[in-house]
Amino acid sequence: MRAAFFARQVAEKLTAVEARHGMGTVLKTAARAGIDTRAVTGLLSSTLPLNLSTVRSLEVALAVRLMPAGSREPFRPYSAEEVAALYRWAEAQPPPLRASCRMLLALGIGCGLHEDELFWVRVADVRLASSRTVAVAIPGPRERVIVCREPWENILRAEVTSLPGQVTPLFSPQAEAPEVRPAVASAAEAIAAFVASTTPLPEGPELCPARLHDTWLEGFTGSGIEPSLIAACAGYGSVFDLPAVLRPGCIEPGEVLSAGDRGQEAAMSAGEST
Repeated sequence: MRAAFFARQVAEKLTAVEARHGMGTVLKTAARAGIDTRAVTGLLSSTLPLNLSTVRSLEVALAVRLMPAGSREPFRPYSAEEVAALYRWAEAQPPPLRASCRMLLALGIGCGLHEDELFWVRVADVRLASSRTVAVAIPGPRERVIVCREPWENILRAEVTSLPGQVTPLFSPQAEAPEVRPAVASAAEAIAAFVASTTPLPEGPELCPARLHDTWLEGFTGSGIEPSLIAACAGYGSVFDLPAVLRPGCIEPGEVLSAGDRGQEAAMSAGEST
């Protein structure tokens, strides 16, 4: 049953990729991943029974971005030096602002929260284990549980234990109305206004919530974790939303085919039309 369910999902993705990029792109991607092209054509025609392992492999291998070119923000994680500068910026703030700055970095870089999610997490959403592990249950439309990464879990634990009440927001730049949760569209503006109220460091990079999230995502590079699991942890709908670096072996829509590849694709298209 699970194989059939995933097969239908992957077949829909394959059909969309084929319609947009051609069957040659689909088969070339599968070949790169070592998947028999008969599995691809069989899945599209629903004539070949597939096990769950094969379907899962196809889902990962054929993660060709379906979004229009340029629709995703560029992948721009902070470097280690820039992260260190951001931490110095947070520590340089006066006490009322310092805690919010530290929390912003811990939730963004340590837990990968999106900018609108920063306003939704409360004290009650943080799980403090007996060990060093700190997990955050993220509410909202991308509901999930994330374990905070080192060394940010120590910062998160220290800040959470100092906050009163279970419903207290972890990040609340609007001290006069902490219960107000801005909409997705205004979350970036609210964070930008908060950052503007702090004391900047001359050598520090500009703080961008999307870049905090990208820095967290970069931690998965080379981890060997399946892209679909990374997408789920990141709160994405599918692997198509991940940056290309986290989808190894997948052909991007804008990838230029060599002359030999173009000839092979033309021959495939000619064979399909006969």
